[in-house]
Amino acid sequence: MPSSTARTSCWWTATCKFAGPTGSPPRRPRLDFALTPPRWARRAARVSVADLPIVNACLNAAATVLLSCGWVAIRRGRVRIHRGLMVAALAVSAAFLACYLTYHFKHGARSSGLGLTPFGVFYFAVLISHTILAILNLPMILVTVWLAARGRFQRHRAWARWTMPIWLYVSATGVLVYVLLYQVVPRLR
Repeated sequence: MPSSTARTSCWWTATCKFAGPTGSPPRRPRLDFALTPPRWARRAARVSVADLPIVNACLNAAATVLLSCGWVAIRRGRVRIHRGLMVAALAVSAAFLACYLTYHFKHGARSSGLGLTPFGVFYFAVLISHTILAILNLPMILVTVWLAARGRFQRHRAWARWTMPIWLYVSATGVLVYVLLYQVVPRLR
């Protein structure tokens, strides 16, 4: 009967086999490495469509940090760092948009159900400003990135003066909308 021992680390599994199939002579010990995560990591890695609101909030938070760091980098004249951070912010925002559209395609919109309460009016004002600016900002982001990619940096800077603060506001209020809708509102009911 074959015997084996296994030692599991965070993201890899090592198995050492000391015997062959039943009835065959033992083989030389062999160490097999596989890139299979342990069971706890496989369980933790399952994300369903219902989990996308928290994923969206995390992506928005990451975009906010990347945009802020990109702004600081360009202010300090670190163009390569700025470029990398802004490309990362664009990628994170694109991932957010894909997750957002997937969630709303599968689940539809979620209502706060707060009506015209003071908190409901505040939430609605944040949501409306966030949504309108997000719609307006998408083409602005694309034009700003296109100008930078073409090397037209004077026009890029002129567009970025408007695009950057709006993009930052949309990313930050995206996190705020999640907190209000999924964390605060359920506690108010």
